[in-house]
This record gives sequence, C-alpha cells and structure tokens, in this order.
Amino acid sequence: MQRRLFVLALTFLALSSPALAQPADQHKGQFLYGLSAGVGRRTTSGTLMAPELPVNSGQPPSEQTMGVFDLSGGVTLARRVGALVIFEQAGGATTSTGKWGTLAFHGVVRGWVAPRVSIEGGAGTFDLAYRLPGQSGNNGVTRLWAVSPEAAAGVDIFRGAHVTIGALGRYSTATFGDFRVSHFSVQVELLGRR
Repeated sequence: MQRRLFVLALTFLALSSPALAQPADQHKGQFLYGLSAGVGRRTTSGTLMAPELPVNSGQPPSEQTMGVFDLSGGVTLARRVGALVIFEQAGGATTSTGKWGTLAFHGVVRGWVAPRVSIEGGAGTFDLAYRLPGQSGNNGVTRLWAVSPEAAAGVDIFRGAHVTIGALGRYSTATFGDFRVSHFSVQVELLGRR
C-alpha cells in the first residue's frame, strides 16, 4: 500500500509540471501558516511492550488506512528556505481492547529546490496513545512519546499572491523499544504567506 501511495504522489508531481515553470515570490521573513489534509497508511512492526500501558491493552493494528490532518506555521529564512513547526493528527484505530491513535510535533526545514517543488526534513516528537474501551476525551488515555524523524516532498499546484495550494507526500516514523510505527500520507496543502 505504501508503494501505491508513493506512486500516486509521484504521478501528482508529474501531472502538475506546467506549474513548475511559474516563479516563486517569497522573500526572507515572510510568515508561513497552513493546513493540510489527506489519506495515509500507518504500519507497525514488532511487539509493543510498555509498562505504562494497562494490562490486556493488546497491540495496535499492524496496518491501517487513515485520515490525516496537519497544521503548520513558520517563517521563510531565505527566498527558497523556510522553517516550520508541524502538528500532525492521524485517525485512530478501534480494536477489541481499546482505541489507538497517533499525533506528532515536528520542526522542519523546507527548501524549494525548484520554483514550485519543495522537500523538507526535520525531527520532533511522536505520540502513540491508547484509550480504554468505553472512555471518551482524555479519560483513560495512556501516552507513549518517542523522538521521530520526518521527511516530505511536494509541489505547488496553484500559487497566488498570498496563498499556495499544493500536494505533498509526508513520511514519519518512531520507535518504542522493539516496536516501530510508520506513517506515509498524501495530502493537499493550503499554505498562506504574509
């Protein structure tokens, strides 16, 4: 499934090639703020063994298709370089023993390698959360945190004076002992500049 999402992202980049020739109008010191949403795939490997988890919590699903919602904010450091903070919330998975979910906070550097093509990379924290059955909100939630790398690539499809609509593929992963969680998503991003 990750391979199909990756091929879809590359196809999206190739089909939007006319937009690549349009110039960028960024300059140093502009504020960047945005949101993005899409679909992705969460995969896990290994066995999660954490003493913080309740007895009989079970294991997160090994594969899951999920909805993803990201918020971002930052500033341009140069014409083609920006620093952003990204909050990523991914859909949860309900199992017979409870509900599993993830969220992440990443600090990244995004570089526009061509006027409308960007790559980014960074690191931050990744939260794997477990909620007991029958609970709502933050009641009965156990959270596990880990350091997490993040990487993404995208293309600006439309660029106006103060807003950009683009498509991007984003990957992040985290390890909790012998247990690994990985996310890959394809998203539509709305990025404002001020």
